[in-house]
Amino acid sequence: EDDEVCLLNTYAKSKYQGEIEVLSNFSKSLICRTNFFGYGPPHKLSFSDWIIKSCLANKRIILFNDVFISPLCGKNLALTSLELLKLNCKGIYNLSSDDTISKYAFGILLCNLLGISNSNIKSGSINSRKDLIQRPNSMALSNLKAIKELNKDFGKVSKQILDIK
Repeated sequence: EDDEVCLLNTYAKSKYQGEIEVLSNFSKSLICRTNFFGYGPPHKLSFSDWIIKSCLANKRIILFNDVFISPLCGKNLALTSLELLKLNCKGIYNLSSDDTISKYAFGILLCNLLGISNSNIKSGSINSRKDLIQRPNSMALSNLKAIKELNKDFGKVSKQILDIK
């Protein structure tokens, strides 16, 4: 939450500017930074929905082995945000799993834990995708501030996946 911010693209800049505006105008606000997964609406698949749907349809997908995340399932994001609100927390909190995983390893683990074949998931590098806007290789977050505030761990990515079942 207190690390120096490195803004690589317009999306990151707009998110950060939003945080600054909110805290400037409403100093008692709670801002939750996260990367989360879970079931999304049918018209816009979430990252995990896309992996599941692709694997069930035997569609080959490439997931990056050099992009790292610390995802939290959507249900736990909502519950944890509510806990922080009830404690009248304010400022920026990172809400994430307790470990870091590559997007490729996440896809493999997701399918394994949900009993879905992962044979169509292939490993790739973001560096080979010259068509993409520059993105960070790590979107992993440290959740130590929230752990301390709530006096509890969030659980590893495997627990997060099991919590969406």
